[in-house]
Amino acid sequence: MSQQLDKKRHCVFRLTFHAVLVVKYRRKCITQEIGQYLIDRSRVVIEANGGELIEGNSDIDHIHLLFSLQPDVNLSHFMASLKNTTSRMVRKTYGEYLSNYLDKDSFWSDSFYLSTTDGASIDVVQKYIENQGKPKRKYVKRAKSSL
Repeated sequence: MSQQLDKKRHCVFRLTFHAVLVVKYRRKCITQEIGQYLIDRSRVVIEANGGELIEGNSDIDHIHLLFSLQPDVNLSHFMASLKNTTSRMVRKTYGEYLSNYLDKDSFWSDSFYLSTTDGASIDVVQKYIENQGKPKRKYVKRAKSSL
């Protein structure tokens, strides 16, 4: 992922966002195949809006996306489009499987998480997203030292 600035005719920018989309009722229905499908479809929507998907990963009930957009993109319209498009496509492709978990006309929760990444480096957010869905490390309590 390049850290370089993007340019348009009258502006220079680097706008990166971290989004989390959660399955309705937190139903645990995202398999690895469905997770990759959702990320691939998200990439298409992001690129159609002039952006770039930097990183994407899924867990059993949500996905994380790290992406860049241009400054003229309306974020609320973009997020609605992203959720509507990916929901419609995943239900069309995996509808029979998903009917065991959800009503036929729903997939995502009504809400979403979206933040800018200027508070953390892109590398830190990217690592966080890469590690989603991996088993958590267990904390092992050590015996106190006799020093």
